[in-house]
Amino acid sequence: MGTDFDFHYTGPENKSRVTYRVSIQDALVRIEGHAAPYELSNISASGLAFYAPDAGFNHGEELIADITGKKRGFLKGLKLEIVRVNREEGIVACKMIDLDSDNEALIDKLVLEVQKRELARKRAGA
Repeated sequence: MGTDFDFHYTGPENKSRVTYRVSIQDALVRIEGHAAPYELSNISASGLAFYAPDAGFNHGEELIADITGKKRGFLKGLKLEIVRVNREEGIVACKMIDLDSDNEALIDKLVLEVQKRELARKRAGA
């Protein structure tokens, strides 16, 4: 049984924040070719942002990055493209390119776990 359908998105053209973003305490972004790690601001299924005041990153630049916690790395070899640089706040926003299935599954699991914790905290405080 064949199914033919056509889907058109008629929402706003601003594509920022298209997926749920979470912050992870003490997570670092290690960029290939950069000695010092950067503090992760947030991560989602489609991208991430990190703090990099005065680092000289530019819109459109492509990066390879690892995301690490206090003790070990948990996302490796992420291909990123810089989509926004906010020099006033020192934040670099990136979209993920060609995300492999292992990293995609880890990010999905990570975001879901943080969402569950946030919801539990809200319910406990309500």
